[in-house]
Amino acid sequence: MNGVHNIVIPAFEIILRGYPYMKAIINGKIILEDKIIKDKVLVFDNEIEGIESCVSDSFEIIDAEDNYVSPGFIDMHIHGIKGNGFTLEYRETIHKTGESLPEFGVTGFLPTLVSEPRNDMLEILKLIKGEVKKATGASILGVHLEGPFISSLYRGAHDEKNLYYPDTGDILCHKDIIKMITYAPELDENNQFLKTIKGNSDIIMAMGHTNATFEEAQKAIYEGASHCTHIFNAMRHFDHREPGIIGAALLQPVSVDIVADMIHVNKELFQLLLNNKGKESIALITDAIFAAGLEEGVYHYQGRDFYVKDGTIRLGDGKLAGSILTLNRAADNFYKHTSLSVAETVGLISKNPARILGIDDKKGSLQKGLDADIVIFNDSFEIQRTIIEGNTVFCRQRA
Repeated sequence: MNGVHNIVIPAFEIILRGYPYMKAIINGKIILEDKIIKDKVLVFDNEIEGIESCVSDSFEIIDAEDNYVSPGFIDMHIHGIKGNGFTLEYRETIHKTGESLPEFGVTGFLPTLVSEPRNDMLEILKLIKGEVKKATGASILGVHLEGPFISSLYRGAHDEKNLYYPDTGDILCHKDIIKMITYAPELDENNQFLKTIKGNSDIIMAMGHTNATFEEAQKAIYEGASHCTHIFNAMRHFDHREPGIIGAALLQPVSVDIVADMIHVNKELFQLLLNNKGKESIALITDAIFAAGLEEGVYHYQGRDFYVKDGTIRLGDGKLAGSILTLNRAADNFYKHTSLSVAETVGLISKNPARILGIDDKKGSLQKGLDADIVIFNDSFEIQRTIIEGNTVFCRQRA
């Protein structure tokens, strides 16, 4: 287009369709599903209007300057960022995590709760629920309970005293805000917890932090477990005589997510996972905690010291405690170490998580009628602009 945008829409149609309030992105490499479209214009208001050849001068024009234009990124697993998190300790600043995420291209996310005392967990759920409609940054798409129904053997950084056996208890009372639960199938006798949750809600049941055998995982999948949380991490190891949950997740038609920081998982496993699961069944997550985006150092959080150094965050015993990864960097890492194109990689942080969460009728692509959650990024996945429901919420300042 060379920066030219011509008037081609008749005046009566402009008025009829509300075009004076429309916006258009020009000079961008538009990612539509797995392909890239050039020399076209993305038109939107609060929803995607479509891809056009040219537009009216009455539109608000955004010049992408030959950068990529993609659907907004969705992080299904994040505990916090830039000194904030989803605990009672940070109850007054819960909203700040969502406000920080657009800088990294995230337009929607699941606030993810670690294992907490039950009353604390319920109070945090209520606090987050109160933030959903008030969110001024990335949209809260529901809550991910990563625990407390997990294995003490593979608890990772979860406090063992806060773990307990699967129990629906007050869970179903909050099914309107809980979107996903990570649990250990081997703790669920006769899969009763799983059956009750699936029979009474749309909550996604994810297997993780688990010592489940192959058979136990298979039975859970048969009863409705449909996802595997941060595959390869915090779970029974794969063995040629007992392939465990990893074997079941690779073999069965469940979706998986992975922490692609090249620390939690060796980068060579990215392609191995892709070869086994295919690009449609993988989502990238960050598993980031409060220290993501902060300088190296020692931080005190929830009564424990956390050490940030060399791109990792660890407890005093050296155990990994989540990550300090951002979703745009996860995509860049996966792109560099697999056979996927840029457009295909973007699917792992947009349409795939949207489909896993059952919201792909509203988010996850640049199809007409979906929410105008849009990201403009460069060849290094550095975010230039983030748009949420048609409004710019982050724009990188020129040096």
